Amino acid sequence: MRKKRWRFWAWPWELKQAGVLGINARNLNYIAHLNPRKLYARVDDKARTKLICHEHEIAVPRTYAADQSVWRHHWLWFIDR
Repeated sequence: MRKKRWRFWAWPWELKQAGVLGINARNLNYIAHLNPRKLYARVDDKARTKLICHEHEIAVPRTYAADQSVWRHHWLWFIDR
């Protein structure tokens, strides 16, 4: 009988069996399903969601790096917080 070796990676079907959601499944089953379409932009944008959480005193992880593209300048607000 061969001993099962530990691997650094897992096949997609192994992750699914373990209950790990892929990003598309998460978006389809939780984000889109539980949020009205008009509010989707709020929950789909990480920086915007973080702002909303801060406004409601919900703890969020610290941001150490940010996307600095032209249309995402509001991310820079979190770097020194």
